[in-house]
Amino acid sequence: MKQARKEHRQNSDNPSYSGTMELLATENGLIRYSTSIVRKFHKALKVNEATKLLEFGAGTGFLAQIMYERFGVSTICVELDPNLQRVVTEKGFTCFRDLHSANNTYDAIYTSNVLEHIENDVETLSDLYKSLNTGGLLGIYVPAHPMLFSQMDEKVGHVRRYRKSELVSKVQSVGFTIVKVQYDDFIGFFAALLVKIVGYESGGLGSSQSLKLYDNLVYPLSRILDKLGCRRILGKNIFLVCERTN
Repeated sequence: MKQARKEHRQNSDNPSYSGTMELLATENGLIRYSTSIVRKFHKALKVNEATKLLEFGAGTGFLAQIMYERFGVSTICVELDPNLQRVVTEKGFTCFRDLHSANNTYDAIYTSNVLEHIENDVETLSDLYKSLNTGGLLGIYVPAHPMLFSQMDEKVGHVRRYRKSELVSKVQSVGFTIVKVQYDDFIGFFAALLVKIVGYESGGLGSSQSLKLYDNLVYPLSRILDKLGCRRILGKNIFLVCERTN
């Protein structure tokens, strides 16, 4: 599987995120999609106003903002990119550079489209495990299917797309107990396949207009198909919830 070029990989030596423009386009174009992810985390992690909640890899704080506006829950954030840290802080959220700086334990943690950027994802999962209270829940949302790895993945610094069995194995290897794991966004699989075949930004793919079209027309249908059972078969992403049991 082709991986992101080294200059696109975000790490402690290269903290700037290469996909900031794509991130902003996603936030502006995929509001329903992003809100749906937050709803999934809120429900599966059993979040309420008293929950000590952390978002790992907060980006601009967009999901944290949705979590607060929709559910009244304030999220502590972790974000490596110093420019994005400032954006998160300006939105009123406490933001740390990494889990070690956060130096605390939490009732629940969620991370959306982050682990695929990290070369040593098992080490990160271990750090997330240590950052949870006993009985705490971790929610993970990542891109699925290595066969879909495309120019878009490379451009935004993805190291991998996950097989479901791979993600489950890595999560269990650091001590987590699986609560649920499923695919998400059935139609999105075919959209991602089209991006791989045609190319990112070819024929308008990846434009703000195409994202809004997908968000308004295609994704609602994809959600219905997911609920009807298609997520058991296929999906663009994997949604996994696991628990620290000791």
